[in-house]
Amino acid sequence: MSKKNIVSIISGYTVFCLCISILAGCAPHGSPTPGPTAGHGSLEAFTPVAALALPTAVRVTPAANEDASTQQTAWLQMAELGPYAPSSQDLAAIVEAAKREGKVTIYSNSSRLKYAAEEFMARYPEIDVEALDIGTKDSILTLRNEQMAREYHCDVYFAGDAPTLLHELLPGHMVWPFVPAELQAVIPNPYRDPLLVQRLSIDFVIYNSDTYDAPPIDNWWDLTRPEWAGKVVLQNPLHHPARMYLFVSMVQQAEKMAEAYETEFGERIQLDEECPNAGYQWIKAFLANEPSYLLGGIEIAEAVGTPDQFDPPLGIAAYAQYSKVIRHNLYFEPLFDLAPCSGVSLPTYLAIANGAPHPNAAKLMIHWLMGEPSEERMGGFAPWWVLGEYSPRSDIPDPEHAYPWAALESRLWPLDSKAADDDVQSVRAFWERHTP
Repeated sequence: MSKKNIVSIISGYTVFCLCISILAGCAPHGSPTPGPTAGHGSLEAFTPVAALALPTAVRVTPAANEDASTQQTAWLQMAELGPYAPSSQDLAAIVEAAKREGKVTIYSNSSRLKYAAEEFMARYPEIDVEALDIGTKDSILTLRNEQMAREYHCDVYFAGDAPTLLHELLPGHMVWPFVPAELQAVIPNPYRDPLLVQRLSIDFVIYNSDTYDAPPIDNWWDLTRPEWAGKVVLQNPLHHPARMYLFVSMVQQAEKMAEAYETEFGERIQLDEECPNAGYQWIKAFLANEPSYLLGGIEIAEAVGTPDQFDPPLGIAAYAQYSKVIRHNLYFEPLFDLAPCSGVSLPTYLAIANGAPHPNAAKLMIHWLMGEPSEERMGGFAPWWVLGEYSPRSDIPDPEHAYPWAALESRLWPLDSKAADDDVQSVRAFWERHTP
């Protein structure tokens, strides 16, 4: 195990330094043909590009475009992906081909990937795993820049950001879908088409259960009332893009937000001139109440759930923080029955990078990360089989102490990915304009 190559964490500063070295050599040159290559073997041999754009002076001629298209077709045929995906999958053949490839590189937003990687290598000692926890933003930036430079290092994209994935990377053929055949029957279509979802996380409102015997609010519009001015804590969505999706979903579900307003205040909503719909009106009123921004989920959980508070704030946080309640460190409860929804569900995706050097090892890793219910602790899904995360597989049970997914799913608003890209930019600009 000690000889295996696992890179679990790369700091932003390290990535930045590595970027300088690779961009220094980004002058036009012959592009490698997408396909199986020898493994890189060490962090020094693998230089991800993150947080920097490629030089704008690099031009791609029509002949180069044609050559790239030919290379991509050849790679897709070899990898059996996209239009060349077979009607049936031979898992045994994928395993043997993966062993011959000998390596798989993953760009991820989860530090827990290193545990799944260790178990994967114990199962398949012939395959080295390079597991890079560089976050969703840098995973996308690195992959995008590598694709532009035709420098193919990544095998598996394992992170979130539905708008960028579904509006840019997927239609731009920077990633390709792969769904293990045996999962077709146990994963609902929205969680495998157009890309495979590995898990779902939840953001919603929490309150101090030591101070309050019952939920102090029952409607999202309560957060705009004077009594909650300055008493709601959350991460700044301008700095944490995933946190913005909750508010984007409110804009997308404007009719339900208008209905909730009428339920709460007993009259139809009157929109201000600059508010296109009830979702924007809620955002404006919420920001006028001056919520407080905290660094992360841990700080929010502590601010809300520390015992013996006289007047604790409410918080908007991820369900994963509830594990601290189970350990009796904090005292808070989620508001599952808030009108008009409990919160938003946030998917983490799995996809194969275009030109992946090890496509069969990528397929096998995706098999592994989706879990195996017949194994103890769900196989490769084990690190995420915890309170606050849900598998889309119907044959993987909810984690211990979790609110039942069957009851919760209908109470959550999924992000409308078809409109998300434009909506995210619009909501972000609106948020900036109305921040006091």
